[in-house]
Amino acid sequence: MIKHQVHSKFKVFISDAESEDAVEQLFRQADVFTKDNSVAPKSIGVEYLEGQKRLILSIGYRDDEPGYPVNLSPCSSASSR
Repeated sequence: MIKHQVHSKFKVFISDAESEDAVEQLFRQADVFTKDNSVAPKSIGVEYLEGQKRLILSIGYRDDEPGYPVNLSPCSSASSR
């Protein structure tokens, strides 16, 4: 049972996941958000909606403590090995 939530604010980013450029753009948006808003990210979630071919990225954060930027990057898929 969760007794204390570390953060209660979330930012969601949604992207077309059909190209690597679109995914990289999504990650850049998240990087810019954390830097420009001086937030402290506490959780990062990624979900791929296969039927819609969309990638959803969520960042749970706090804005009541010193912020720090994130630097996200896609990893190579197993199919490219």
